[in-house]
Amino acid sequence: MSKLQSKIQSNQLAGSFYQKSTSSSSDCIRANSISNNKQSGIVLIVALIALVIMMLASVALIRSSNNNLLIAGNMAFKRDLINQAERVIPQVKAKLASGGTLGNDSTRYNNVTGENYYATVQASNASGIPDVLFNVSDTNSNNITDAASGVIVRYVIDRMCLATGEADETKCTMGGSSSDGPSCSAPCKKPGGINYPVYRITLRATGPRNTEAYLQTTYSN
Repeated sequence: MSKLQSKIQSNQLAGSFYQKSTSSSSDCIRANSISNNKQSGIVLIVALIALVIMMLASVALIRSSNNNLLIAGNMAFKRDLINQAERVIPQVKAKLASGGTLGNDSTRYNNVTGENYYATVQASNASGIPDVLFNVSDTNSNNITDAASGVIVRYVIDRMCLATGEADETKCTMGGSSSDGPSCSAPCKKPGGINYPVYRITLRATGPRNTEAYLQTTYSN
């Protein structure tokens, strides 16, 4: 009988130990699960923050690329506009040459606004552009246009004189002929040569994307 009681007590102790051991294991598993959940949440937040930063960086890069392309395109239009305006200069000079609409000296003694010509030096802005040039409309008959490229070149010619009438050194800037030869890089006086009044030719060219260019040169003949 005593042996049987001892065996029963032993089994009861073993069962109690097993229950305590099982309970402790469950607590450890639950604690580890909570810790893992917390770590997973922190990793998710960090990943989301990194994703937002990468998206912002991508947007900034795309905008920067677009701006660079726009600037490069505008520079190309500006170069083409300058080239178009430079080709117009010989056409304007031809008006002042013999046979041109302003080829006679007496014609140039006074303003010929129909040809965008002024016999006296015109007031200019800080950049040296005559103010009257800004009054030349897009539909002016003297404009030189290229419909295919959308370029319009306007021009103004003003004589470097303080008064109208026949030109002389007392009231005009005088120089040698622009065709005097390679010894003069600009209109200049030659000993014993004939001096002519200097004419300022200013061009304003506009084109696509609101591009704008100004050119200026002098002519004497």
